[in-house]
Amino acid sequence: MNNDLKVSEEYKRAFNQGYILSKEVGLSSSSFKDLLVSNDKMQGFYDGMHEYAKEIGLKSKKDKDQFWERKPQSRKKGGGMSF
Repeated sequence: MNNDLKVSEEYKRAFNQGYILSKEVGLSSSSFKDLLVSNDKMQGFYDGMHEYAKEIGLKSKKDKDQFWERKPQSRKKGGGMSF
């Protein structure tokens, strides 16, 4: 079954702009949560910012998981600093 979803070009451009602004400037979708999203452009902009926030959240969770799953490094005897 082929379920092709058609998305307007305006939505795609706005999505990419929202994503890039979130990444480069640090804007978050929560900054615009009270904004009424009434057209494709604003919805795309909001969705792009939200997508970046989700990806960052997943990345930071993955980094934390990897940190806690690391094996402790073994220390060699006498490997301290020498003066």
